[in-house]
Amino acid sequence: MYLMNFRILVLEDEPDIQELLRLNLTMAGYIVDLALTVDDARRLIAQTPPDLILCDWNLPGQSGVALLTWLRSDPSHFKTPVIMVTARDGDDEKSMAFERGTDDYITKPFKNRELLARVGALLRRSSGSMHQDLLEIDGLVLNHAERCLFAKNQQVSLGPTEYKLLNYLMRHPLRVHTRSHLLERVWGERGEVEQRVVDVYVARLRKALSALGQAERIETVRSNGYRFLIAERRQAGAEPASGGA
Repeated sequence: MYLMNFRILVLEDEPDIQELLRLNLTMAGYIVDLALTVDDARRLIAQTPPDLILCDWNLPGQSGVALLTWLRSDPSHFKTPVIMVTARDGDDEKSMAFERGTDDYITKPFKNRELLARVGALLRRSSGSMHQDLLEIDGLVLNHAERCLFAKNQQVSLGPTEYKLLNYLMRHPLRVHTRSHLLERVWGERGEVEQRVVDVYVARLRKALSALGQAERIETVRSNGYRFLIAERRQAGAEPASGGA
């Protein structure tokens, strides 16, 4: 899947599930907003419309179905994709949710991989294919067709290996990737190429990013490896190492 800085609103009142969804979606490269109630969700939607909503059914006050009904009756938001994520697994309830306008329905407990796959599929359908040759995060765009990188009307060309490395890092933002892991995923080997080669190509990437004012995108994590940062974490600091080893 390609990333386009998609924003996802999670409407969920159970703290553990809310945090699980937030963590997995953030690690997949999405921007995540959180709401506990329908009123909270409506306020966030008015402030910054999301690209997709994950919506629980049982909530304090109004139910998730009430939000769904409101969305489908509001001309400004009636096309917003919605996935119901709920413990209700009855056929009548599923039918009601689809009749009210949900695009997909996932029952708890759910598998993280399946949820992310459904989120990606729905975003692809709703956003169309016009940007499928582009990978964009926070205004930094990687053009797959031309293997170049641009931001704010500036452009730099990338060599084949720099392109492959940046493409992998951008598709897995925030995760810490060890040098050995990057050798395996980008170069396709671990034993014949020395790990310091990764440092050489990261330095080349930083030079290209620096020309666009984006050098800080790739962070060195001491004694671990590298990670690609998104805007919300560049000032606050990224989360601890969590994958790619």
